[in-house]
Amino acid sequence: MDRRERYPLWIVKYWLQAEKIRTAQDDWKKAVEAIQQRRTIESLVDGKSLPLVEQAYDALKYLHWSGDIKGFSINVEMRYLTHLFTTHWLSSEHIDLFTELLRESLIHSKQGSSVELPGETAMFVPKIIQAYDKQDTYHDLSNKDFRWIQRIGQNLVSGKKVRLGMLANVRESHWVALVVDAEMHTIFHGDPLHDTIDDQLKLALQWWTYQHFGTEFIVRDMPVARQLDSHSCGILAWRALEAFLLDEVCCLDEGEKAEDARLKAFLRVVERHDRQVSIPL
Repeated sequence: MDRRERYPLWIVKYWLQAEKIRTAQDDWKKAVEAIQQRRTIESLVDGKSLPLVEQAYDALKYLHWSGDIKGFSINVEMRYLTHLFTTHWLSSEHIDLFTELLRESLIHSKQGSSVELPGETAMFVPKIIQAYDKQDTYHDLSNKDFRWIQRIGQNLVSGKKVRLGMLANVRESHWVALVVDAEMHTIFHGDPLHDTIDDQLKLALQWWTYQHFGTEFIVRDMPVARQLDSHSCGILAWRALEAFLLDEVCCLDEGEKAEDARLKAFLRVVERHDRQVSIPL
């Protein structure tokens, strides 16, 4: 290539878009290969998951592989759905989608009006940790950085909300479920690895709740299915949070596989997406 040769500016945008398309195609290819492999395996074993696998496979076939998922308040690319078919670690985009699914379920439950689910939930705990690291500025009226978490704390103190539910990414490597219960003065913590709460997370949450309630909240365990691999923490933490807030007995159906929980989450997202795109203009 002649370094002296000049190229039009649009070519940069073209190659960036081409790379984005190539990445999306690779993601969809991996998803199709994974679900086809599951179909083969399920047909050779007990096959209990085969109807679910077939349903997910059929839904996958009819999805557009480009564009954004419809029906949600956040913009998430369709390609993120492919990660629910593989062992891909779930990102904050997935967690935000799942949180909106939970919010919809709560609307139709008796607990719905008393539960606070922050928008962009994956950013809520980092904001609390940021406030903990800058304690002297938390109550500064001129500081707008913490108004989001202050408003939610005030909602809990006033009784407008009783519980605060969220998922937290501990040290950017592991998802856990959290519920702050204003009536019980308790922080419920659900770790799919069944570990105790992270020290930094505990200190930050207890500090934040003390700022609003003037009393130290205790920490208790939340029921959660045990993680048996390196990638299922996100789906298991979300199912634990959903079960806890909806007062369900178990966060995973008896004998259910984590990969099946991912497929069920995929189908719920697609069902909501389809409702939106089928609305006549």
